[in-house]
Amino acid sequence: MTVLQKYQTKQFVLQKDEITEQRAKLAVLQMRPHFIYNTITSIYFLCDIDPLKAKQVTLDFSTYLRKKFYRYWEE
Repeated sequence: MTVLQKYQTKQFVLQKDEITEQRAKLAVLQMRPHFIYNTITSIYFLCDIDPLKAKQVTLDFSTYLRKKFYRYWEE
């Protein structure tokens, strides 16, 4: 294998890895709005059933979101 072929093979693998990573990120971004909607809806109904637990779940969820958003801002 020539030096040029080795270089092209390495570039191909790097590009393939990048495409795989971008597809994974896209899948997560597409799933997230659905997850957020479901969580907020669950908290809404929990308010009538167990207000104290609803407060705790709201706090836990906001902490979760803060950590996730900070991670993406840092990238």
